[in-house]
Amino acid sequence: MKNVKIIVIVSVLLLMLATVAYGLQEVLVLNLEFSKDGSVRIIDFSLADGEESFELSEAGDYRIEVLSKDNKVLYVKYFTPQFEIHTSTPLEGQNLPELITFLLEKRNVVLKLPYFEDGKTVRLFYKNRVVLEQEIVFCNNNGVCEPSGKENLLSCPSDCKSGSTDNYCDGIFDGICDQDCKNQGREEKDVDCTCGNNICDQRETQEVCPQDCKIELSFWQKLLNFIKSILTGLWGVKNET
Repeated sequence: MKNVKIIVIVSVLLLMLATVAYGLQEVLVLNLEFSKDGSVRIIDFSLADGEESFELSEAGDYRIEVLSKDNKVLYVKYFTPQFEIHTSTPLEGQNLPELITFLLEKRNVVLKLPYFEDGKTVRLFYKNRVVLEQEIVFCNNNGVCEPSGKENLLSCPSDCKSGSTDNYCDGIFDGICDQDCKNQGREEKDVDCTCGNNICDQRETQEVCPQDCKIELSFWQKLLNFIKSILTGLWGVKNET
């Protein structure tokens, strides 16, 4: 019975770790404007930590693909943006509200796709017709971190090092407090920004920040240390004589 409990606990822990590993990943964030006639305009794109927007699907008016540098398809998903907005307002003298539907001509949609290092182009189809093709370039490898050009530690590690002011809170434990974490009010993500404030903050442990996360000794441990200190003192006196 004991072995069964151990197996169950280990299985749950592995499932939790798998969930975390699957959920958080590098994602390509696309800010798109869809028109009712099927045309699409890209407003902006960036790279961030997050989760993919889509569930598995084989249906939809739109198909989005990520292509490699040699034009191999790395990723495909189908979807249909909604142009109808439903809202309700209470009617005077009636218990049931009135359902009102608004039909939009255009709609902004933010899509999050898995990021591929070999990915070069995003291609969007509307009913098998290409309506958008965007080359995805983040890094120019010139040795200068240029956040205005979409470079950060995540998208361009060759130019942007840990702790760079690149609008990306990296949270790497390396002795460098990333100022972006402070600027975004997320100091707790970078242990280097919180270690030393005498508070055992989120993500801090006794191993990475012993000055904040002190181990509370038990009564017997304190007593043992006390006896050791006395014996050490006596041993030192004895050696002097």
